[in-house]
Amino acid sequence: MLEFLNHIPPWLSALIALSGGAFGLIGTVLGVANFYMAVSEKRVYIRVNPFIAFRLGHDGFLNVHSYRADRLQNILDQGAIPMPAIQVINLSKFPLVIDEVGFCHDSPRKGERCAFIKPLVLPNETLPLRLEPRAALTAYATEEIMSRIHSGMKTAYATTSCDTEKTTKSKSFVKNFDFIVKHAKAKQRT
Repeated sequence: MLEFLNHIPPWLSALIALSGGAFGLIGTVLGVANFYMAVSEKRVYIRVNPFIAFRLGHDGFLNVHSYRADRLQNILDQGAIPMPAIQVINLSKFPLVIDEVGFCHDSPRKGERCAFIKPLVLPNETLPLRLEPRAALTAYATEEIMSRIHSGMKTAYATTSCDTEKTTKSKSFVKNFDFIVKHAKAKQRT
């Protein structure tokens, strides 16, 4: 019944074997890629962006993500109040609950940290806050928070309810952080 297999030329037999091996390799690669995609969809991805914000009156904020010293001084001369702020963006494919944001030395689990207790949060909410996928929140430091921050705390962090933490140290933020802390402390003394 299978005698025709004895009459297959050797080159065709080799071609069939190679194509079987190639399809097997493709299937393996696709299986590994699907496994990686399934695992990565269940991981928590958040972005933490520290920046300097300037309070303009009672309702307005000017968010400054890139800094030039001459522009900072111009803004301060107009009476704006500088304050550190942290933007948290949920890059996961599922909602997250952000429990805490603040500043620390290197890690919020090690050493001193300054958690934002009752920060000004936009949209007008309080922490903990549920963030939908691709949604963001911005937490502004209040005067009480500013009194606890010192110049060594240059790493921003956010902690989720599932105990995941993300820390970020922005070069442009660090560059002007000491200036802002000194300005805020001098303003508190007066």
